[in-house]
Amino acid sequence: MYVIGITGGIGSGKSRILRHMSEKWGAAAVALDDVGRRLMEKGGATYEGILELFGDDRASALLADGSIDKGAVAAAMVGDPGFEERLNAVVHPAVRRETLRIIKEEESKGTELLCLESAILFETGYDALCGEVWYIYARTSERSKRLKENRGYSDERIEGTMNLQLTDEEYRKKDIYVIDNSGKLEDAFAAADRRAAEIRGCMR
Repeated sequence: MYVIGITGGIGSGKSRILRHMSEKWGAAAVALDDVGRRLMEKGGATYEGILELFGDDRASALLADGSIDKGAVAAAMVGDPGFEERLNAVVHPAVRRETLRIIKEEESKGTELLCLESAILFETGYDALCGEVWYIYARTSERSKRLKENRGYSDERIEGTMNLQLTDEEYRKKDIYVIDNSGKLEDAFAAADRRAAEIRGCMR
């Protein structure tokens, strides 16, 4: 099985490329954010660990249905400088274990292609699991426009998030395949298709 890492800054269109690879090329699609969200659900691997971070005030982190209040988690990260580090210590190992389990399961099923998508693929070392990494590039102005129109993000939130992620220059210093998604989505799909065809050809 060949694993393709898909990464890039917020608003670049990573999830669209991931979905395209699944729909057109039959690739198993694994978005690390989705894995993390599933593990946070009641009964999930990180559910109790996250609540323990709130100590005696754990009830403040729960919604009426017993699920974790993501807003409370976000507020704790802002109010306590050490909270994010403790949260990552709970979440990241569990996400990695689950991701490795999924990869092993897909490989045992005979899956040929698996795409692993994350904005922090390099920062968390997941690139080491990949045969290659695709960097989805889009101009900052285009990314900002998408985030405002599609997610309702403010300028402050966009700038703050982008400042925490790798820059275009930092990405391009790495061994990557660049897909430009600044313009028409069909052009980005075409670039993905060209590389996917090359990979599929080498596998047969």
